[in-house]
Amino acid sequence: MPFTQNLQNQARVTNEDQGAGEAESVSSGLTDIVCINPQPLVTKKILREGLDLDYIAFFGRRTADYIFQRLESEVEYFTGDLLKIRVYGKWHKIPRKQVSYGESGMSYAFSGSRLPAKPWTPLLEHLRSLVSGHTGHHYNFVLVNRYNDGSDHIGEHRDDEKDLDRGVPLRRSRSGKLETLC
Repeated sequence: MPFTQNLQNQARVTNEDQGAGEAESVSSGLTDIVCINPQPLVTKKILREGLDLDYIAFFGRRTADYIFQRLESEVEYFTGDLLKIRVYGKWHKIPRKQVSYGESGMSYAFSGSRLPAKPWTPLLEHLRSLVSGHTGHHYNFVLVNRYNDGSDHIGEHRDDEKDLDRGVPLRRSRSGKLETLC
């Protein structure tokens, strides 16, 4: 159920701007958005050795751009030691902005670092609800990585930390495209 900016007294967003949905005003608890009632979402299945990926264009471009702008204003990235990881016994500053949000008491440990979850923002809570409703899985944590440009990156790695529940697929949203990494 993606959403876009409230367009009071303006033309409605067109289908091409929404991806797979049509505009329909719905009370979401967020007064400055309009929810979109999506048509069935199309999933592209990508199978490779050791990879089972469901790729879904969950949001259209304008909606994704709006969500990104809202997240940029709501998300408060970590600073200091929370931006360091341990690789081969040495501490390194990560080449990106990063923060985690989730349920009370949750944290995520990787590469010698433990990230505590901040309380959900209203928008992240709403996005979690949408993704959970679509997948049937409950998500209790989100790791937000912000890459400024081509020099910010994440290296090749495995998400094999003991903290991860193997029964719940990893979800990654990138420019409004939702990916399932199993």
